[in-house]
Amino acid sequence: AHLLRGRLEEYVEIADDFVITQQLAPEFALGTPIGDLRLRRNYGVHVTGVRHPGGTWQIALPEVALQRGDHILVAGNRRDADNFARLPCTDDLDG
Repeated sequence: AHLLRGRLEEYVEIADDFVITQQLAPEFALGTPIGDLRLRRNYGVHVTGVRHPGGTWQIALPEVALQRGDHILVAGNRRDADNFARLPCTDDLDG
């Protein structure tokens, strides 16, 4: 498991250069439907699952908008996933 400034909660290596991470949603993504974020084009990753605070995990459908405190599952190559995890998240702004 990797830990980048407390953001990554889980880090699973699927292959030599492909990982799935569990992390807090980045601040820039809040309030925008996942499908409109163009994450694959802009960051090389896919958000595959979302858990709103107090909720259960759900598939990250394109129309789902991320909220403050959401936990997300992110899939991508190691470099892109690590870079995505370094983006400012809601915890950075709270403290």
